[in-house]
Amino acid sequence: MPATFKQDFPSSLVIIDGTEFKTQTPSALGLQSQLHSDYKSSTTLKALVGCDPSGSVTFISELLTGSISDKAICEQSGFFHLLKNLKEAGFI
Repeated sequence: MPATFKQDFPSSLVIIDGTEFKTQTPSALGLQSQLHSDYKSSTTLKALVGCDPSGSVTFISELLTGSISDKAICEQSGFFHLLKNLKEAGFI
């Protein structure tokens, strides 16, 4: 873990990011609107990726439509539920 990150966030367990992957534009207009990402200005699929502070990948969600918000992908991916279960089991 970088020294400045460790100093500012010493108890960090996981760093998460909503990562987007560009896709071909589908011909169906309804699907185009679901896959459209305002951030990337193209059609994308999105996944939640989690890494521990040393850089190891610890969580990858299913691919979801590019129009989904980062908050919604955290909720729908089960990430928060997983953290809650780990905390209740005494692992964190």
